[in-house]
Amino acid sequence: MARDSIDVVTTEEPTTPPSSAGTWLSNDADWVVEASGDTYVDAQGVAFGPDRVLDGNTTTYWNPQGVSDNWYIIFDLGIPYTLSKLRVQSSGDFTHDVKQFTLQGSSGSDPYAWTDALAVDVGRSNERQEFGGFSATARYWRLLITETQTGWQPWVAAVQFRGILAVHRLSFDVSDPVSAASSDSVTVLIYSSVCGGWCVSTSVPGQFVSGQTRVHYFQGADFCRAEMIQLKIEGNDSVALDQVQSH
Repeated sequence: MARDSIDVVTTEEPTTPPSSAGTWLSNDADWVVEASGDTYVDAQGVAFGPDRVLDGNTTTYWNPQGVSDNWYIIFDLGIPYTLSKLRVQSSGDFTHDVKQFTLQGSSGSDPYAWTDALAVDVGRSNERQEFGGFSATARYWRLLITETQTGWQPWVAAVQFRGILAVHRLSFDVSDPVSAASSDSVTVLIYSSVCGGWCVSTSVPGQFVSGQTRVHYFQGADFCRAEMIQLKIEGNDSVALDQVQSH
């Protein structure tokens, strides 16, 4: 780098990914890490636990016992996703059908810090219902059911998420009129205690232009806030950066 020091700014601004279309995620029963109530087991020994909402079989369902309200399932998707739609299907007996629920997200789990992404009033149906009109990013998600059609515990047959891998954004402010025309790529290493050190690396293609802000999108671990950023340039070129922002 051409300058002795670079201003590094981390913002709380939400990431704006290049595309928000996303896909319906393939369900994994291991996503379920916690749920309210006890699991109902029928006379044949079949368990109706929270993983039933992800098994692809709508004749089975989650049937929590011993809880009279605020039923929930917590999902760990393993990595952060930006979600934009949710499918929920009740068993369809109407007595136990979901009437109201909230979808909440949290970046971490120790402790969880839930933020509402979607709140819905649901009509009676035994069909899979789809809900959109939101965009939120998190690794951990909680489906919080606050009311059923008759007050009995919910019987939830299916849940599915639509979204994309969370995308981070870096922006580079370039102003030096002489040395800002580097054609070599810049490797960016990001340090954060949230993800355990120097846990994110991305390569930014060259062709920085003097007087312009360069924006780079990339996918990586959820580092929450960049505490330190290390820049390495390939080849013999140089580039003068006045400010690097991590979003």
